[in-house]
Amino acid sequence: MVKILLIVLIISSCSTISNFYEKTFTEPKEIYLVKKGENLYSISRKLNIDIFNLIEINNLKSPYKIFPNQLLKLPDHKTQHPSSKIKFVNKPVNLNTYKEEARNWITFYASEGTTVFSADAGEVIISGPDIPGYGNMIIIKHPKGILSVYAHLNKSLVSKGDTVTSNQPIASVGKSESSVSMLKFQLRKGDSSISTKDYKFL
Repeated sequence: MVKILLIVLIISSCSTISNFYEKTFTEPKEIYLVKKGENLYSISRKLNIDIFNLIEINNLKSPYKIFPNQLLKLPDHKTQHPSSKIKFVNKPVNLNTYKEEARNWITFYASEGTTVFSADAGEVIISGPDIPGYGNMIIIKHPKGILSVYAHLNKSLVSKGDTVTSNQPIASVGKSESSVSMLKFQLRKGDSSISTKDYKFL
């Protein structure tokens, strides 16, 4: 009887150690090894993930440089597009035609120098070429944690820390880090993009 109990205890102990080892040392599945010549923009395009999620989950800081053999955690695709119902926002460029693209970007193919307007009132938190692949960029923080993003700008009319009003001119369309003049626009909530189906332009 004692011998049987001893065997049960040994088996139970081995099982517990095995479970502890698996929970403690199992490597996360969503990890990416940076290769030579890659940057955040190229990785986000290659893996079809949101560059802002990539920055947030890895706690990266400006100028957002990465290095070969660096391990990057990848965001959970299931949490990238929150349902944040927004009725209307100002159209950033006075064009009736635009293209909806992957990761909830909207592209306006406007002439270089075309005025860019703020989607709503808020505070400028980024103004400049901070994030690789998007050229000169402005990000405005609005109420309820909403962010508006404007990329590939030419001339910026606002600086980080400035307060802007709704529909205020903030920049002009350019082609920084782009082969043609365009404005790429996106709405976000925190580190996740908002579906283009959840809002309409005024």
